[in-house]
Amino acid sequence: MSEMLEQITPKTVPGVVGICLSGAGPTILVLATENFDQIAASVQEIFSRQPNGGIKSMYKVLDVVNDGAQTVYH
Repeated sequence: MSEMLEQITPKTVPGVVGICLSGAGPTILVLATENFDQIAASVQEIFSRQPNGGIKSMYKVLDVVNDGAQTVYH
């Protein structure tokens, strides 16, 4: 995580707003406005360099929900 916080910042990667560990892990949350695939590739590249063959990862780009939680009745 410390490597990501040092390398993936708003100053070094366009579009990054912030990065954090989500909950107790193992999710890394990156808030961004653009360059989603580039940012994800940077995170995955850091994971791949970890000892013992690296850490396998996947990413999802999520949309902002402006309406909040919605109750659906059936």
